[in-house]
Amino acid sequence: MLAALSNVIVRAYRDALGRGPTRARTHHATHDLLVCVLQDTLTPAERQLLAAGRHEDVRTTRALLIGTIEPQLRASVEELCGRRVLSVVSGFNPWDDIASEAFLLEASEDEDQTRESDPSAR
Repeated sequence: MLAALSNVIVRAYRDALGRGPTRARTHHATHDLLVCVLQDTLTPAERQLLAAGRHEDVRTTRALLIGTIEPQLRASVEELCGRRVLSVVSGFNPWDDIASEAFLLEASEDEDQTRESDPSAR
């Protein structure tokens, strides 16, 4: 499932930016948090802007573009995980050419039952 999530996120980036990251890995950070780390995400245009010292312009433009694919990312994660996504948090570091997508998931039924039966699990 984690590889499938990475592939979906790379595809969404490619569709939005015209090229996708060359490396992506998704991790289950906790029972309710998935984090995908993407490397080599910069487009040629973004590289030119960075070379011209326009770092904030790159960050702003990237945030706007990634914001447009958030509904697609959310729907894909929900479909693959079978759980509702409560929040999506995107990060981007143009200096190191690394981006991230974090997905906070709604508790699963198993987790809800554990919390109800075990007060220390709260």
